[in-house]
Amino acid sequence: MGDVGFFLLLAVAAMLSFGATETLAIRRRRLRRELVDSRTPQSDEVFTVGISTLTPVPQGFVRAFRLAVARAIGVDHTRLLPTDRISKDLRAVNFDAWELAAVLERTFDMRVRVVDVMRAGTLRELCKQLYLGSENISESDPPLHRDPVPKLRAPEPEVIMPIEVTVPDQPADEGKH
Repeated sequence: MGDVGFFLLLAVAAMLSFGATETLAIRRRRLRRELVDSRTPQSDEVFTVGISTLTPVPQGFVRAFRLAVARAIGVDHTRLLPTDRISKDLRAVNFDAWELAAVLERTFDMRVRVVDVMRAGTLRELCKQLYLGSENISESDPPLHRDPVPKLRAPEPEVIMPIEVTVPDQPADEGKH
């Protein structure tokens, strides 16, 4: 009888944990929907102007940044604003800072640390920080997937092989008199 009670208790605990997990997932989806629905869509040009008011950042870089952040967070990219605070506004959608850093690493082919993501107060600051990091490439912090520098080998010694040329003898003219 003790074994049956143990398994019943285990089943009840599993159902409670599943229920709590689903309740949190429903809350997260509701918060994400509220965040997305409460904002008007913003074009890439307006977003770029919001990012590069003081420090000029190319629009292509800003668009790639915006798409990467939206993909990592799971919202429509037109609903993101440059003034979104990473630790407060975006926390409502329960994003993972590790995943955001990984998506940004793959997008820009550069090392993005989770600490840098969390220290940047807004999306504007994070975009500027990544752009400046991509402009200042150093040997201590190279791009992640750059082609390795080929190692040079010593030149091969040139070996000259003598080639013997044989000249066939002139056939005797049979018609000479």
